[in-house]
Amino acid sequence: MERIKYVCILFLLSLVIPTLSSCSGDDEDGMTVGGVNLVGTWALIHQKDNKIETYVQYIIKADGKISRTTITGEYVDGYLKTKNPQFYIDSSISEAKQYQCTFKGNSIYYEDWEVARITVIDSETVQMVSTKVGGGTLKKVKGIVSIDTNPYDDTGNNDNPTPTVDVNLAFIGNNGQAYYFNGVFIAFESTTRGVTLEKMNLLRVYDSGNITMDEIEGTFDNGILKTTCKEDYRSEPLWKVSYKDENNHLYDNLGRHILDVQCTDGNTFYMQIPYGRSYELKRVTEIIWEYDFISNNGYIPDEPFTVKEAIAKCKELGSTTSENNFYVKGIISSIDEVSLSYGNATFNISDDGYEFPESTLKAYHTYAPDNTKFESESQIKVGDVVILCGKLVNYRDNAPELLQGYIYSLSSGSSPIDFGTHGDGTTR
Repeated sequence: MERIKYVCILFLLSLVIPTLSSCSGDDEDGMTVGGVNLVGTWALIHQKDNKIETYVQYIIKADGKISRTTITGEYVDGYLKTKNPQFYIDSSISEAKQYQCTFKGNSIYYEDWEVARITVIDSETVQMVSTKVGGGTLKKVKGIVSIDTNPYDDTGNNDNPTPTVDVNLAFIGNNGQAYYFNGVFIAFESTTRGVTLEKMNLLRVYDSGNITMDEIEGTFDNGILKTTCKEDYRSEPLWKVSYKDENNHLYDNLGRHILDVQCTDGNTFYMQIPYGRSYELKRVTEIIWEYDFISNNGYIPDEPFTVKEAIAKCKELGSTTSENNFYVKGIISSIDEVSLSYGNATFNISDDGYEFPESTLKAYHTYAPDNTKFESESQIKVGDVVILCGKLVNYRDNAPELLQGYIYSLSSGSSPIDFGTHGDGTTR
């Protein structure tokens, strides 16, 4: 019985694992099935009475690891619309156990158990058939839409707002109707009022009276905030409102005058810091947390990074080593060391075979082809064309490197690299 339970758990955590493999090289197609790369975020859709109501969201990483979490909401045109805030989803994913799986043919394996098979329907839809307990339809997720739960109806009107705590944050708008000041807002300084910025102030007003303000990158239009930021923007409160007077002056628990707030309607408020800055507040009704897993580039050996692209990725990562493995293609420009005692080599690669500090990537303690130890210094030489697999980092923020890697493929030569073309002759 325990064995059956164990197998069922394994399958549930591998339903969406379709074409995953690590950089082991035993998988001809890598993580691609029918031309569709499965690295990214997918939703396993469950239907009841023809209504989609629950999803199992999977994060598939390039090294073959997956994690999962359950979301209640609505799937629309590639986006999951949910009342679960992004920090809840992210924390669920980070706490979920990750399973290392491999892909062979069109089957998914976990510890030599074939747990599922996959069929591609289109570029954003795959069908999973489990060899153990069932299957389902997987839809590619472009982003998460966090839907703000406003305390008033769809028109924004509520003549009798009811605070959930004793803090009085009800305001009368210009139309004479009452609105409750809570939720998520974009705060435009008076000098930039009405202008959509790449960097904005995200203001959160809680029923408890706590107010936070954080800078966030993205775009804002008609109540919809789009951002690729994954951090939980919930810093320590800047203000703690205890009460307000008849002039809409807000005070903290020490009786200090901290803010003035005026209301236009349920979606527009004005906030003035006494003797300080003033802001126009626009209510955020949806937050779209967009993912960027569309490109296969760098994740599969058929579409490796160029050295230039790998260096850019290193600088993006900074001194934090990437979680995923990446493939990088280049020409060996110099060899620092081939250590036969440790079985690894340290060398440099570039796109053209020449060595300049700004265009060279260091392959540090890299293993030989097939992820084996070096047995001879003659296994590599300057001018060899290699595809490497490993993790990327900008060591000490100034030295792009590939770590914990090995040579995926090697060919002798010193001519410029051909990264391949599509059928129409355009560069891939």
